[in-house]
Amino acid sequence: MWDPAVYHRFGAERSRPFFDLVARIGAERPRGVVDLGCGSGELTATLAGRWPGARVTGLDSSPEMIAGATAPGPADEPAENHAAPAGEGRGSGVDQESGVARRGSVARGSGEGREGGVARGSGVARGSGEGGEGGEGRGSGEGREGGVAWGSGEGRGSGDAGPAAARSSPPRVEFRLGDLAEWEPEPGTDVVVTNAALQWVPGHGELLTRWARALPSGAWFALQVPGNFDAPSHRALREVARREPYADAVGELVREAPVDDAAGYAARFLAEGATVDAWETTYVHLLPDDGGDHPVLRWMEGTALRPVRAAMDDTRWGAFRATLGAELAAVYPARSGHVAFPFRRIFVVAHL
Repeated sequence: MWDPAVYHRFGAERSRPFFDLVARIGAERPRGVVDLGCGSGELTATLAGRWPGARVTGLDSSPEMIAGATAPGPADEPAENHAAPAGEGRGSGVDQESGVARRGSVARGSGEGREGGVARGSGVARGSGEGGEGGEGRGSGEGREGGVAWGSGEGRGSGDAGPAAARSSPPRVEFRLGDLAEWEPEPGTDVVVTNAALQWVPGHGELLTRWARALPSGAWFALQVPGNFDAPSHRALREVARREPYADAVGELVREAPVDDAAGYAARFLAEGATVDAWETTYVHLLPDDGGDHPVLRWMEGTALRPVRAAMDDTRWGAFRATLGAELAAVYPARSGHVAFPFRRIFVVAHL
């Protein structure tokens, strides 16, 4: 099981690669945008802000994450809360304390972004939840087959959808529960984004080739996967997991690197005639050390330690967690109240 609250402990650090990836996509007016492995949907919503005319779909195999994605957001948050200050590089869709992107919009520069749009520079983009005289406002009153579209209801006719709806309706985003390995592009899918998800999908290299052949000419495919499986954190995890008394329960659950490098992924898309932009980045996350559990241990509980925890009872898990925490403290020492946690990530953007 995925726990969205645990995963979002380090929301700012986890979301940054997503924005770095999406910034390199050159699509202007895509018809359909898909986020494979959308999690709880906050970052997916920013895609609707980037491309307000697109049909945006988020797909994830975790019922817990999809439940979080389809939960209603804040109903009456004032629009001014979505404006980014001048010079702010991140969107107004990002909560500055948790780093988690809010549903609705992205504002960059000194502009103001309201629900459903994106403002860049000094402009203003207003949301799709507002229907003026003779117009139409749409929201979550309409759900497509297999998914959920969230908003604040549907208003038709010559009236106004109302000021509350205008403030609170995020762009139309549909979320679906499904296996990424079984996904196939629908007609009109022009942008596919997958951020920190494919490492969980065995054989995803072959999937990339299949998807590249199925997408229309001119489509964009953007992926990011962690490349830190040889980092001290993962080496410590493998070492502890293969000791007694843990090896019988989790020894086979701890994986060597399940991902390719940037050049390997690029080669797959080049073979399909794509123009490819591939790179790697090592982020040095400076995680606060408050004297409690080691911050790298807390980070890993949101991802790599999930299958390990699921395989153990509470007693064995407590012992395993304490042992791993001591190993991590030795290789990631705290200095000046922070732990430096280098994290390598792999990026590829292919224009087909």
